Amino acid sequence: ISPLGVSYQRNSFRPSDRIRHSQDFLRLKNHGHRTVIGSLVINWKENSLQRARLGMVVSRKVGNAVVRNKVRRWLRETFRLNRTSLGATDIILVARRSASKAGFERIQRDFLKVLKHEAFQG
Repeated sequence: ISPLGVSYQRNSFRPSDRIRHSQDFLRLKNHGHRTVIGSLVINWKENSLQRARLGMVVSRKVGNAVVRNKVRRWLRETFRLNRTSLGATDIILVARRSASKAGFERIQRDFLKVLKHEAFQG
């Protein structure tokens, strides 16, 4: 409950929600599903945990450090807002060169298209 008495769900992006190890990235790349849509490449695979986890790849091709960090914030926020519909899934979001020009709304729309895709549903 907030200081104003409003109840809200804790929806932060904790370190346990992140994919950091190269073996996890390779597992998703080699054994997971892959979809390219708009300015995103999305790799995913179900995990044995009780929560969704996110890994991000934003290369220097996307832009300078300021632009890459902005794109990373957009990717994290997109994941955070849609985490409840993901279940126990590891997801790697790879930003393509066009991601910096696409904007947050476009990235979120592309991500939601993948969530509705029949391959993601199982």
